[in-house]
Parts: sequence; structure tokens; C-alpha cells
Amino acid sequence: MMVIGIDPGKTTGFVVVETEPKKARVKFVGQIDCADENIVFGRTLAEVIHEYGIEMIGCERFVIAQRTLSLTRELDALYVIGVARYIAALQDVTLRLQTPADAKSAWRDGRIDHNVEKRTIKGNVPFRARPHARDALRHALLISDFVGLVPERV
Repeated sequence: MMVIGIDPGKTTGFVVVETEPKKARVKFVGQIDCADENIVFGRTLAEVIHEYGIEMIGCERFVIAQRTLSLTRELDALYVIGVARYIAALQDVTLRLQTPADAKSAWRDGRIDHNVEKRTIKGNVPFRARPHARDALRHALLISDFVGLVPERV
């Protein structure tokens, strides 16, 4: 199954993951400054969906609460989610919103490192240079229902 995970925000990370019953491979990692580039994000998302034959998209949910507004007035995540929903609808791809807590509790760093191959990545900068890629990866794995192996000490 080919899926995309999205970590929306001023800087948006997205990851394409191919999952099989016992392994997952990161195929593409991207990061876009969406403060002024929502159109670029939309075009890139549409191209990636088409190129990789994406079946589902997992996207982090952004909830506006009193605490959110006290921390930031940047609502770029809402724009990114809107663009992603629109492109997914045009491409007839299922998009599901997920809480950050669900993704982080299901896919801790040790479990990711134990189950996900990151050697054959395409993209514009190295995986480690993309701070939002790991959270996007969590959403991709969660949407795919990939289980993998759970190491004992994760």
C-alpha cells in the first residue's frame, strides 16, 4: 500500500511510505515552507499522488483552542489541511485526520527505527535535515494500519 503522511504547518513535512505486511519503506520525503507556498504544496501533493499511486493520506489534525491561540496566531496548518483535502478529493484519495497523540503513541522513535527502511529516499534534502518528516512518517504509518514488529524496549 502506498500512503502519504502530512505534518501541516508553516513548514509542512510530507512522506510517501510503501507498506507491506512485514516492512515499510520511505520512498519520498518533502518539506515546504507553506507560509507563502500553499499553491506549491498543492501542486507537489497532486504530483506525488499521481507518481506513486497513493491510496490514502494521513494528516495531522489541527484543533484551534484557547491554548492554541495563546501560543501562536499562525494558522498555516489550517490552510495546508484545506489544500490537502481539496487535492485528495480531486484525486479520489481518502484523507483522514489524526491526532498528534495517536500518531506519537502508536509510533515511537524506537519502533520507527526498528521497522522502517529509509535508504531509498527521493527528495530535495537529507531525511535528517527535515524536522517535520518524522511526524509525517508517524501519520503515514498510522493511516496504513502497518503493524510491523514491536521491539521489546521501545
